[in-house]
Amino acid sequence: MTDTHDTLQRLDKLAALLDARWKIPGTDIRFGLDSLIGLIPGIGDAATALISLYLMGEAKAAGASNRILGRMAVNVAVEFVVGLVPVVGDLFDIGWRANQRNMHLLRREIAPPPPDMVSNRNPNKTSAKGWVILLALMAAAAIAGNHYGWYQL
Repeated sequence: MTDTHDTLQRLDKLAALLDARWKIPGTDIRFGLDSLIGLIPGIGDAATALISLYLMGEAKAAGASNRILGRMAVNVAVEFVVGLVPVVGDLFDIGWRANQRNMHLLRREIAPPPPDMVSNRNPNKTSAKGWVILLALMAAAAIAGNHYGWYQL
């Protein structure tokens, strides 16, 4: 039991570093290294996807089922594919948080809470206000990118 607890704590720290290490002042929006590394053209999203795959490997070793690993793979794939879109994809990474989603899935499977503490709410999800701000930033980035010729809409 201690090994599983230690593994979950270690993976939680990694997921938080990747997805929610820092907070945008004045909001409840958090971001991590995944968002920053993803800004590097060409290799940023691939590098963070490899780190996410490492987390999935650790989840398998901790006892995650193939069903959960499949759901985790979809989370990583969505973040990788959308992350390839300049600027908008990087902003999407901030809201999607594949690694924290995956830790939520893993915790629910291998270390479920006691029945009286069960909640279907994922504590890592951004509030509605946070999503509105993120969507506004994405729209501004898309308009700026089109204006400066980064890509064509």
